[in-house]
Order: sequence, then structure tokens, then C-alpha cells
Amino acid sequence: MSAEFKTLIPLLTFSSKFVEFDSQTLGAGEWLNALQYAGAGQVDEFFIVSPNTNFKVQITVDGVVILEKTYDELRAIQQNSRDISAFAELDEDGNPTGYYVASVRNIRFSSSIGIKVQNTGGTSTTLRNVFIKHSDRG
Repeated sequence: MSAEFKTLIPLLTFSSKFVEFDSQTLGAGEWLNALQYAGAGQVDEFFIVSPNTNFKVQITVDGVVILEKTYDELRAIQQNSRDISAFAELDEDGNPTGYYVASVRNIRFSSSIGIKVQNTGGTSTTLRNVFIKHSDRG
């Protein structure tokens, strides 16, 4: 490849960013706006750790809701998707910790992304952790 041609190819750079919420309390029916980002990029991983299964995840890509599922719905489809997981958390000895984890990975977006979590239970709940790793493309 000639040096002239190489200078015409735009160099894309990626910058990783992290968003994290610890001990986030949500009232009954309340939403947590975990990520609102304008630009192009990818969510490498999003996960939530909750003391119960009473939550729903909504992901909006480029202005369109692409996923709106409860923990139970995510769990039902996880065996058929390498990018979705939902399970009871275990400690290092394999015993249940009393927390539930849902994870969605590898979400590409061209102009925007939004990720929200809703407490679908009838009482307040405190999410132990909500974590998002995303990369923007520049």
C-alpha cells in the first residue's frame, strides 16, 4: 500500500469509559437512567447486581428501544445468546449470595445509546451494583 493511500484512510480511535452506581436505591416503579450517551461506539458490557429479581432493563440504540426485558425474560433467553446472561450470584464456595445478576454485552450504536433499569417490585430496593463499560469511536 502506498504512503499516499495510507494518509487517506481515516484513523479511528476508541476510548473506553466506565459508569458505575453502587448501592443505588430505587422506589417501587422507579427508573435509574444508567447511561445516556450521544455519539458512535459500543457497550462492551452492562451488568446489574440486585437483591431480588424485580427489575427490568431497557436499552435504546439510535433512538429505538432494542431490548426491554425483565430479569425472568433475560434468564429465559440466555441459553440461546452469548451476549445475555441472567443468574443467581454464587460465592467462591458455590453458595448463593442472595443476589441476582443480569448482563448484556456487545451493543453497537451509531448515534446514541440509553440504558435504564426499573424496579418492578412493589417496594423500594437497593441495587448493589450497576456497571457499564463502553467505548466511543472518534
